[in-house]
Amino acid sequence: MLDDETIRRYLKIYSEQGVVKLLQDNYIGCVCKLDEKQIKELSNHLEQKVYQEASEIAKYIEGKFGIKYSALGLVKLLHRIGFVYKKPKHIPGKANEEAQKKFVEETYKELKKNLQENDRIYFMDGTHPHHNSMPAYGWIKKDK
Repeated sequence: MLDDETIRRYLKIYSEQGVVKLLQDNYIGCVCKLDEKQIKELSNHLEQKVYQEASEIAKYIEGKFGIKYSALGLVKLLHRIGFVYKKPKHIPGKANEEAQKKFVEETYKELKKNLQENDRIYFMDGTHPHHNSMPAYGWIKKDK
C-alpha cells in the first residue's frame, strides 16, 4: 500500500544513512497556540455562530487573539475541542404568531374595511422562498 515514489525515498534513505535513520521518528509536536481561556472563548463563540470554512475561523482567531493558524492545524484544534464539520438538521422556520395576530388586528382589518370597489389586497413575502432548500455544511459542536 505504498506508492513507487515512497519506496524509492525509503530505499535512498536506507542506502545513504542506514536502517537506524530509516526507522527514526521525526515527528515533532507542538503546544497549542491558544491558552485554556482563549479555547473556551472560541468554543463559546463557535456555538453561537456557525462557520462554513475553517479559514473563516482562522481569520476570527487572528483578529481576536492575534494568533495565526494553518488550515490543517485549525481543523485538528476544532476536532480536539469537540467540533465536527457536518450538515445540520433541516428545521423549517416558524412563524411569529404574535406578530401575525397583531398585524391582523391592527392593520389588516382596518385596511380591508376601507377598500374601494376596485381595490385589491396582495400579500408578498420579503424573502425569496426556495423550494427544497439545502442547509450548508459548517463547524458544529459534536452531538448538537
